[in-house]
Formats: sequence, C-alpha cells, structure tokens
Amino acid sequence: MSDEGGTLFVALRNVRPAEVELVVTDTGSGFAVERIDRIFDAFYTTKSPAEGTGLGLLMVREAVEDMGGRISVTSTEGEGSEFRVVLPVSAASTEPDEKHSAHETPSLRIMVIDDEKPVLDVCCGMLEHLGHQVDGFTDPTKALAEPLADYDLVITDYRIGGVSGLDVIEQLEGYSGPIILISGHIDSSQTLPDKVMACLPKPFRILDLQEVIHGVLTARVGN
Repeated sequence: MSDEGGTLFVALRNVRPAEVELVVTDTGSGFAVERIDRIFDAFYTTKSPAEGTGLGLLMVREAVEDMGGRISVTSTEGEGSEFRVVLPVSAASTEPDEKHSAHETPSLRIMVIDDEKPVLDVCCGMLEHLGHQVDGFTDPTKALAEPLADYDLVITDYRIGGVSGLDVIEQLEGYSGPIILISGHIDSSQTLPDKVMACLPKPFRILDLQEVIHGVLTARVGN
C-alpha cells in the first residue's frame, strides 16, 4: 500500500474453545496467483532489493508454527491480501519456559551490522527481546567509528552491500570479543578469521539466535 495508501484491517477472534484467529487484511497490490505458493519461501520477494529481502513472511510462518499454529493467505492481484493466523490457546502458567531458560545468557552489549534494514530490525528486535543492549548499523563505516571495546559481541552479515563482511571484521581494531557471522549463503570453503566463533544461516529464529550466543559464550569461557 506504500504508493497510494489504503486500508489495513486487523481482527482477533475466538474460533474454537482452544484456538484464536488473527486476521490481517489489506487493500494493497496483492499477489498474482502463481506467486501465492512461493511467498513463504526464503529470499523470494516481489519487491526490489531496496524494499524487501524475502525473509519476513518466512520468519512469520516459522514463528506461527513454533507456537503450534498455522497460517494461510488469499490474495487478488491489484486488490489486496488476507492473512489468517490460527493459534492454540495456552493455559496460563508460572512455570519457566524450558526451551528458553535452558540457554539464558547475561545481558550483553551487542553490535549488529547488516545492510538490509528489514533483516537488521528483526535481528535487533530478537536480541532486545532476549534482554540484550543492541546497536544496529546498515553502514559498516559508522559501525567501525564506534568505541568497539565497549561491545561484548559483534554480529555481522557475510556480505554488506558490495563489501565483504570478512573485510569489515579485519577492520574491527580494538575489539577482542567474539563475532557471529550471519548469511544466507556462506562459502563453506572460505577461511574465517579466528574471531568468528559461529556462523548462523539466514533465516533464523529467535531460539536459534539464543542458542548460538549461548554456545559462543560457553566456548569462550572454556577457552
């Protein structure tokens, strides 16, 4: 709806005693019939590289499925789309979430570098949800100008625009902490700097991010 505006309708209702349904409808450009089956695929996008990465809907679907739900979409090209998310009702509980508490980490100050703003925002949001202090940068030059010694962890994309993330890593003078490399296409034959203690393939879920951070910290303490 970015060009001419439109209407976004959001509704939440009980559909069964044990399920709720979230409906999100827009009057945007919609999708062609032949594209409907692909919109949840990784890196598939109908937008320009500056507008989308093809990861947003995939992350939505994975989040819904992680909660035991399901998502469906209907769309008419030129008229808009409707997404329906059905989620199970969860009984209130005071018990800790074992899946999360098993990999809890102390609050860290983390730098994230990714030239794709939507991916950067998602990653920073995940980290903040996990209790970390986060500074995100789409421009590696601005990231390198920061007081790097103040950071506990750096997370950088493998390729930042036309620049290699490995070149950026080599310029992180004054930073001696661990680095996590994220990418949708890391060359397995590429020799990585010693500071790179983990690689996380895109797209990833918040639990994947939490687990890799936990692993990096555990390995660093062990060394």
